Amino acid sequence: MREDSEFSGELIKHLLIDLPIWIPTNFYTMLPIILPYVVRDNSCRIKTSNDHYEWGSANSRGFLRDDNTLLKGIVRSFPIRSANIPAYNGKKLGTGFVASHIWGKITVEDNSLISSRHHMLNSFVPNIVWLPLQISKLTDREGS
Repeated sequence: MREDSEFSGELIKHLLIDLPIWIPTNFYTMLPIILPYVVRDNSCRIKTSNDHYEWGSANSRGFLRDDNTLLKGIVRSFPIRSANIPAYNGKKLGTGFVASHIWGKITVEDNSLISSRHHMLNSFVPNIVWLPLQISKLTDREGS
């Protein structure tokens, strides 16, 4: 392996360990699934022919379609604490961070789907992390 590739790998590893913002574990013990009736569906923000968004409407299974807006709204109210990044302390989650799901594709009853499209995993606390936008782009591929 080339030396610069090894350095890049170590740098990315440190960025992924130090920069993410996680929901605290004590929150998880109280509410492991934040929004059990919501699934991720970015198509709800595409305007229909009558110039309306479908955000908040139900899908065919009755789950609320969201683009992470509801989830972000809840988490934005929490102050951040970080042992690794002192500049985070006391701040609130703002722009520049992306809600990312740890598990990409899953298989449920022989159907492969994206975990954020499953109502039990979309807002399951251990499945969610907020990453800086540029770092999140490095994780948007299955297996990355």
